[in-house]
Amino acid sequence: MTSLETEIARCPIVRHAVLFGGEDKKSGALIELKASANGLYQTQEGRQKAMEEIWPYIERANQALPTSSPVESRAVILVDPEYPLPLTIEGTVARSAALKLYAPDIEEKYLALRKCLSACTRVDMGIKPPDSSADSNKFKAWVDKVVTSPLSGELNDSPTATILLPSPKNNLHPITAANRRLTQLLIHLSQNNGVPVDQVTEVLHNMHAIIEKYDTPWPCWEICNIQPLKERVVVTGTTGALGSHLLAYLLNSDKVDKVWAINRRSHKGDVKERQFTSFKDKLLDLNLLGSGKLRFLDTNCEDSKLGLCDEMYNEIRAEATLIIHNAWKVNFNHDLQSFEPNIRSARNLLDLAFHSNAPTGLPRFAFPSSITVAGFACHGKRLNEVPVALEDAVTSGGYGQSCLPGAIGHVSWLPLDVAAHSVIDTCFAREVKIPSIVHTSHPRPVPWIEMIKAFSASIGSRIGFELPIVRFDAWHKRVVEAAASFEGSKIDRYKRFPSIKIRRTIDGVARSDEKLREHGGPSSAEFGGLVSLDTAVAQALSKSLESTQELGIEHVEKWVTYWESVGFLELI
Repeated sequence: MTSLETEIARCPIVRHAVLFGGEDKKSGALIELKASANGLYQTQEGRQKAMEEIWPYIERANQALPTSSPVESRAVILVDPEYPLPLTIEGTVARSAALKLYAPDIEEKYLALRKCLSACTRVDMGIKPPDSSADSNKFKAWVDKVVTSPLSGELNDSPTATILLPSPKNNLHPITAANRRLTQLLIHLSQNNGVPVDQVTEVLHNMHAIIEKYDTPWPCWEICNIQPLKERVVVTGTTGALGSHLLAYLLNSDKVDKVWAINRRSHKGDVKERQFTSFKDKLLDLNLLGSGKLRFLDTNCEDSKLGLCDEMYNEIRAEATLIIHNAWKVNFNHDLQSFEPNIRSARNLLDLAFHSNAPTGLPRFAFPSSITVAGFACHGKRLNEVPVALEDAVTSGGYGQSCLPGAIGHVSWLPLDVAAHSVIDTCFAREVKIPSIVHTSHPRPVPWIEMIKAFSASIGSRIGFELPIVRFDAWHKRVVEAAASFEGSKIDRYKRFPSIKIRRTIDGVARSDEKLREHGGPSSAEFGGLVSLDTAVAQALSKSLESTQELGIEHVEKWVTYWESVGFLELI
């Protein structure tokens, strides 16, 4: 990291800074905000506020290092939180990869600056600028007229740039998703078949490096067979979808004596308010949130003691019988290094568990993971309830308009309430030794096409006509083309075409569907190239899972009713 980058990174809201340019080009900077400040990126006002907070640090860096090429205010690019800077195993920015990833955005920035120069040449060519030494205010006014205004007009006319120019020193240019996506696809791991050997080797190396980094010596412990009379449960990520159902089940269970609901600090408001909003959205019993057994904790799980005071940390060490680590970032666009903060958090929670001094022994530790850890492009493969080899996880990644997509294969979608019950049933099965891997997946898959037909009928009853069903690849092509021609803002485009945000994943699903069609498509294959999960152990441990009914029109009706209540169907 250069001295300039170090100085910029001193800003409280900056996570990483990478310089670009210099020599014959203006110096600029890619700046990634800390997670706590990501909310600022979502609006022009927020981005402006972020730049106003960052700019003094850039100015100080420029003044402290006068021999270096100063960073231009018009050459600062705020990194979209959806596409963070790639990191090395050590946690530093991989400079070369970062500059490659954002090369289109950097080039677009320089193009914008060249347009500005061209515009300045075209505007008022016959007007001589006032003498800056004689009257600085007149000179600044002339600059605003001849430089700032043309620049604003040129850039704001661009369909791929969003520029803020309230003053010359606070110019701001969020990166362009379309160009970055193309570059990202070229330099990041492919999610499906045909992953080059050198990329497989690199990904495996990164996986082993992460494991080696966090699989440091574990403390010794003694096996204790004392079963708790009541469960005292730590559960993370309770404001999310599955987390809310887990919390509701725990609070409603007479087997549970205390619940510590752990959630990260957020700019979105108080954790109790967020939990109330989530319960209300999912039609869960709001009265449960007044339970005397519930304790909300705002934490930072990346901290070795989770950001808790010693008293609370020691209370959990002394009392917890079960830890359910449900909090995990969901983003199909990120690579492994982007999830390192989550991995570090998991290790810190495991350290808490291993240092337990509870009379019932070490608490059980449950981690709800994703089917994507088994990789994509499995085409009919069935996975027993055993650990997944790293080689199989290489293809897993870091984690339609007026029609519906038809595809080959089955789906094993599990309603969230059943999933929550299954997880907790398994954790509460104290009379048996729980295996390290248990599959919480629907034990009775149904054909994708049958579910899509049900969606077509349910939506059709509300809008007056049934949506036609086309092949998955044709549907995806229509969505991509419609999104490309959409003339609104990026936020509105994502709202109108949400699958575009995970286009790389959808591309893989389309390819997998095509391969299943080419090979006749085994009737038992999972939709989208996912592996089919064996659930024999899970069903033995959870009656809720074993007895859950097959997905059908009644489930679809509930989902569509919810979509209607939040205005989603208005987009059709």
